[in-house]
Amino acid sequence: MRFKDLLRYRQAWLGVALIWIILYHCPLDFGPLGYLKAIGYGGVDICLFASGIGCFYSLSSVSNVVEFMKRRVKRLVPTYIIFMIVWLAYQYILGNFGFQMAVGNLLALQNFTGHKHSFNWYISAIFLFYILAPYFKIIVERASSVRKIVFLVFLLVCSIPFWKADTYIITITRLPIFYIGMVFADMCKNNKQIKGREIIGMVAAFILGIGSLLSCIVFAKQYLWSYGLYWYPFILITPGLCVAISYVSMMLERTKIFKPIVSFLSLCGDYSFELYLVHILLISVISAFCGAQRQLVRWPTAVERR
Repeated sequence: MRFKDLLRYRQAWLGVALIWIILYHCPLDFGPLGYLKAIGYGGVDICLFASGIGCFYSLSSVSNVVEFMKRRVKRLVPTYIIFMIVWLAYQYILGNFGFQMAVGNLLALQNFTGHKHSFNWYISAIFLFYILAPYFKIIVERASSVRKIVFLVFLLVCSIPFWKADTYIITITRLPIFYIGMVFADMCKNNKQIKGREIIGMVAAFILGIGSLLSCIVFAKQYLWSYGLYWYPFILITPGLCVAISYVSMMLERTKIFKPIVSFLSLCGDYSFELYLVHILLISVISAFCGAQRQLVRWPTAVERR
């Protein structure tokens, strides 16, 4: 098998990621689902890994960066604006609406301001990554293997100043996996055969990443968010996980019974951005409704009973 063959199932990766993200946000929490929810941030890493691949190929197919950004804007912004109008109207009903908040969210900058009522951190992150993508591509195409690794280490070091900066750490720790996606795309571009040592390397990284994540959850639970320990392990986990999804999808496609599963995942992947926005909007509505319900049924305090 060649590297490029794996990319046939990139939409299936996004479908799996979307379902994983939705499961993480849903209130269900029992049995194996509880363990899956505990590491539910991995769905976003799959999206950003796939996005790095997509940006690399998109930049390779256009004559300049302006054209690349036009494509990104055309793909995301109209859908985003529609959902933002609905969400801002909803915030107005809740009494949270303000001019500063509206402008911040429409420009996808609210999460970086540190103010309340940001629509979602991922929206801010993905536009930031698009701005950095052309620079990453230059490094990926021109740097030697050693320098690529050095730059990856540099990105990891750049995240250290953001420890305990809860608003930003969730974004900055994802830069390495986006960059790795672009490196992976460069490998796929050459359509080279996948070698045994490369498979062994990805499997070893996957196992090491899973071990690191579980160790952090068990022994460093209080530091998971503030120090990025939720997300650093997925730098090792994600590439191997996506390759595994491709292999499984390839096997499922060979059977009439399970082939629709791959088609369904790919369909979810095709509309992953739209479905992501819908589910974030629904979560906002459901959370507000549940909060209101809890407020209605809460027991009076001792002072109130007097």
